[in-house]
Amino acid sequence: MSDLGDLLELLHGASERWRTVRTTIWSWRHHGRHMAAWHAWQQNAGGSVTTFGIAASGNDEPEPETSQSQTKLWIDGERVREEHEGDLFPRHGVRAGELWWSYDEHNGAMLNEEAPEVGSGIGE
Repeated sequence: MSDLGDLLELLHGASERWRTVRTTIWSWRHHGRHMAAWHAWQQNAGGSVTTFGIAASGNDEPEPETSQSQTKLWIDGERVREEHEGDLFPRHGVRAGELWWSYDEHNGAMLNEEAPEVGSGIGE
């Protein structure tokens, strides 16, 4: 089998071969290309897509062309913890099964204790 075939075989069903993960993910983003890809994806999405925008004011400096961020991720079965730094709004999230809690300075603390059917994307 080719190296690509071996890799695809390992990735298929990988979630069934581990229980815990602890990792740090560094992301680099070119904002212009990111937005172009996002809009192309929206146009090709079969269903309805909701987009949220954030406008900042009071800063005369131009937006940077690129940015970097870091995500620390811990997964232990149904328990997940995420810490995002370097994004526009650094945030933290914890999930235990379907219940979750998240915090960022813009939105404050949020949780789904009263509506466990509401998802968060934490750990995905």
